[in-house]
Amino acid sequence: MSDKNISKYNKLYAIYFSLLEKVESLINSKDISITWDIFKRISYFILFSMNDSASMSIFFSFIKNNSNNIANHMINVGIYASMLTKMLYPEISNAKLEELSRGYFLFDIGMLKIDKNILSKKGKYTEEELEEIKKHPQYGVNILENQLNIKSQTIKDIVLEHHERNDGSGYPFGKTDIKRFARICSMCDIFDAITSKRDYKNSAPKTTFEALKDNKEYFINEFGRDMYEAFVKCFILK
Repeated sequence: MSDKNISKYNKLYAIYFSLLEKVESLINSKDISITWDIFKRISYFILFSMNDSASMSIFFSFIKNNSNNIANHMINVGIYASMLTKMLYPEISNAKLEELSRGYFLFDIGMLKIDKNILSKKGKYTEEELEEIKKHPQYGVNILENQLNIKSQTIKDIVLEHHERNDGSGYPFGKTDIKRFARICSMCDIFDAITSKRDYKNSAPKTTFEALKDNKEYFINEFGRDMYEAFVKCFILK
């Protein structure tokens, strides 16, 4: 990464591609030990991508929304949430941002415990399938605690609470006192779902502009105007 003959774009794409490759390997093999390789690549992502707006803008351009793929979704949300956090907290240390990004990039790690036939199903889920999918935040925390020995409560909060909602309608516990960084992850999760292809949805994905415009009221009511406006600014980085 220190080779001066390699362009900034190519360095950043190498980081992106290696992150995606490792997350895909984790999802396909369910080999939890790959997580440590992912953490190493998250360190590179923070070091080379998050300290100037030009690099952040380049990294944003790598995001793919045309793939119905859990790994792509985890990568997209990890990028969105890390950059939104940096936008909201510009003075945040690299060490703290790296800790948070570990939670953001692994927020759906509990999906490893869901039957692959459910995850690959085309069309609507049955009620039973939906109930099983709703367990993935708890499965995720179990993986963090029992297989990865993760001590960070912040990372565990992100994984556990990213589907909770302010009005108590979320899952797995129907909480209303949702942690700030879990809410950041939640907003980015929703945005990526709206703008990405999904086999269980009949409607076409929305463009970035459509998603931000059509869901503005919801995003502000659920996450606050400050978070919505900071997220919008992520898409106009220079």
